[in-house]
Amino acid sequence: MPDKSAFSEVFNELKSIFKPYGKKMEVASDTDFYYMLNTRYIMKNKQPLCFGGVRLGKGYVSFYLMPAYACPDLLRAMSP
Repeated sequence: MPDKSAFSEVFNELKSIFKPYGKKMEVASDTDFYYMLNTRYIMKNKQPLCFGGVRLGKGYVSFYLMPAYACPDLLRAMSP
């Protein structure tokens, strides 16, 4: 299993990808373990539309990019 410090590095690197977009969107959460961005669009259920985020777990780092879930064709243009 990778060193736990590697997870922190990955988390911080992924967080830095989202960080510039926080100016145009709503930062829903910004902690040492979780960073989440919402769009300013309010859905029918009166909740903001989630754009994406990154989460540091005990043995993993999760990266969420909601447009890819909504439109999987976007993944074709992304590098792995």
